[in-house]
Amino acid sequence: MRKNVIVFTLGDQRYALPIQVVERVIRAVAVTPLPQGPSSVLGVINIRGDIVPVISLCRLMRLPEGEIIPENEFLLVNTSCRRVVLPVNSVTGVMDYTEQDLTETDRILPRSEFMEGVIRAPDGLIPIMNIEVFLPLEVEKRLEEALASSVPP
Repeated sequence: MRKNVIVFTLGDQRYALPIQVVERVIRAVAVTPLPQGPSSVLGVINIRGDIVPVISLCRLMRLPEGEIIPENEFLLVNTSCRRVVLPVNSVTGVMDYTEQDLTETDRILPRSEFMEGVIRAPDGLIPIMNIEVFLPLEVEKRLEEALASSVPP
């Protein structure tokens, strides 16, 4: 059975997300800081009247972080808790793979919380990110509190 992922870059590395969690790709816009938000939250943006938190994958994975520039893109994704925006350098496309192309993370690096597995592509390896660990319960709670205190009633 074939599965699809959306492939994107952070720095020089490619990563992927299951396509079913990605609502859409949008151009990078200015991010409004969120006072007292979790350190992984860069701020919020307005998407058609919905205030959506912007989560830094680089901060979560302890990768070097650059400034958001107009050439960057945002992935609007749906976790089990909420919609979030993930800034990426660029989206390179959609890729399909089979189970034979996938190595599960536990076989490579046990307890690698941010990955579901690694795709063996013809031009290199592509880790598949696990969207559900981006907002652990304690981060979700702090984010909810910060959003509530920054939005007037």
